[in-house]
Amino acid sequence: MKRLVEIVRICLFAVVITPIANTAFASDDYLYRASCPQASGQVDQWRFFKCECTSFVASRLNRDGIAFSNHYKGPRWSHAKYWKGVAQRLGIAVDTTPRPGDVAWWDNGEHGHVAYVDSVNADGTVNISEYNYQRKHDYGTRRVRAKAYIHFGGSLTVQDLWVKSNAPIYAGERNGFDAQFKLKNNSRQTVTVAKVAMSIHQSNHKHVSDMKVINNVRIPAGHDYHMQKTIVNSPATPGQYKVVAKIYQNGQWKDLASTPFTVIKAKVTTPTLNSVELIAPTSLNENSCTNLTVVGKFSDGSRKALSPYSWREYSSATTINSSGRLCASNVTRDDRIMVRAYVRYDGKSYSPSQYLTVKNLGGGVTLKSIKLQAPATLNENSCTNLSVVGEFSDGSRKALSPYSWREYSSATTINSSGRLCASNVTRDERIMVRAYVRYDGKSYSPSQYLTAKNLGGGVTLKSIKLQAPATLNENSCTNLSVVGEFSDGSRKALSPYSWREYSSATTINSSGRLCASSVTRDERAKVKAYVRYDGKYYYPYQYVTVRNGRGSPTPKPSPTPPGAKTPSRIYIYGCSSITEGRYCSYKAKVYYTNGTRKYVSGAWTDDSRYAYFRSSRLYASNVSRNQYVNIRVSYTENRKTVTRTKRVKIRNR
Repeated sequence: MKRLVEIVRICLFAVVITPIANTAFASDDYLYRASCPQASGQVDQWRFFKCECTSFVASRLNRDGIAFSNHYKGPRWSHAKYWKGVAQRLGIAVDTTPRPGDVAWWDNGEHGHVAYVDSVNADGTVNISEYNYQRKHDYGTRRVRAKAYIHFGGSLTVQDLWVKSNAPIYAGERNGFDAQFKLKNNSRQTVTVAKVAMSIHQSNHKHVSDMKVINNVRIPAGHDYHMQKTIVNSPATPGQYKVVAKIYQNGQWKDLASTPFTVIKAKVTTPTLNSVELIAPTSLNENSCTNLTVVGKFSDGSRKALSPYSWREYSSATTINSSGRLCASNVTRDDRIMVRAYVRYDGKSYSPSQYLTVKNLGGGVTLKSIKLQAPATLNENSCTNLSVVGEFSDGSRKALSPYSWREYSSATTINSSGRLCASNVTRDERIMVRAYVRYDGKSYSPSQYLTAKNLGGGVTLKSIKLQAPATLNENSCTNLSVVGEFSDGSRKALSPYSWREYSSATTINSSGRLCASSVTRDERAKVKAYVRYDGKYYYPYQYVTVRNGRGSPTPKPSPTPPGAKTPSRIYIYGCSSITEGRYCSYKAKVYYTNGTRKYVSGAWTDDSRYAYFRSSRLYASNVSRNQYVNIRVSYTENRKTVTRTKRVKIRNR
């Protein structure tokens, strides 16, 4: 016969509480009762002979949710007289203490006898149901004492019994732990239990306390009852304990299952840090010092000085050392400052802060005004030293030290000491210089204008002209140039930083090469160059007529082939503002009439002397204040040109 294997769950115990009426004996519910005694000698579904005591007990055990058969858990159980020995070999409890749902066992006669325990009486006798004893191959009941009782388990089983704690359980503390179990009804009928309890017992079974007791628990067939409790106060005495799941039925308590836990000696608690405070006076006189401290407040109400690993003060009027000694210098007015300490305690970091006022004692003078001193003019190719002077409330004047300088011109340079130098200029040029000063906790930025003087030795640009042919035949190209005329009568080619043409029939590259496409008639096109010379911007332009081929008939424009895509609109993607001296790259995306879109390399131009294009990259020039530039992109495909303009801000730093 094939051996049966049962998977046994850890911490799962069972006790029988058989669902019966209010009588000592249960009624005959044997599965084959209608065919007895005629069916004796036939094999039942559990591999016992029908209408025998073994078959009836197997029927009752299966009713209670125990999958019992002649090969239960492997070995052959055979005649009733062998059941006790088989059960003991399998580790199934066998003793002389009956419980409802047990199997009563005798080894009398040739084959022995087994019966089902319906209930237990106060005198220790049991009420049993049986087959094939009083009446051959038929049902009967008796009140008896059996030689032994086999505890298979029954309709109620305890599942998922556990104790859980996030920390060790200390004796007598309110650290708390959780316990729970599930009481499952495995029978086909509803079970009502007088009381269900979760209790704490010592390891010697002595009752300590009831965690939770529920009366009249009704558990439907196939359902379970969940009991859970959070214990706030742990047992007062260290030792081994267990949480017990138990029920009260038929006038007595029955322990169903238990799980152990350990209670250890209460630890010596260390107070925890609740808050950290920086102790500082509300005010500190100028030219004096004070020692700051940091104090921690703990959970037991105590206070203790802590040692910061770093200090910081936020003022130019004070200094602080690594020991927390704060010193104030001379101030011209009361100055409110913040001091911060950095503390690490028990693995955590704290940064308490405090405000205090550095008091002016009335002997100081205050800064009334500040001025940048610079000459009105500076000759080209020469240098001068600039300075900043402060005027004070007592009438005195004192030189101040700027932490930075700045000049707003391409013709001059200035170093960190305020030395301003002018390069060669072709004309007088007015420039602005600014200094950045911090004094007594405040910031100042005085400025001054001066003129870089041209000494007359240089030539100046008088005019600028774009040189282009008056006409350009279709499908041909020409090179354009820009020429400057100077004050000494000389002429010199200049290099534009950008070109632009205003016609769908022409294109121009960054070198000034203008090309005309095929035209159906003469077409007048405008071309513009963008030139920067000696700090100034020029925009010379010229008109060119693109000629249709002479003597040839004017061709009709060919229609766009069916299905060919034509651009419907174009968008510009890139910066809305650029800081002076920097650049930004732009992209153009074309949307077509057939719903497609793609990035394209359009023709980029701008309308300002404050910026210029190189390919699709816009470079911003230096500006003395914020300026705006209109950039434009155009793109032609299948004789359809689309354009878009975007306004860009050039930001002064």
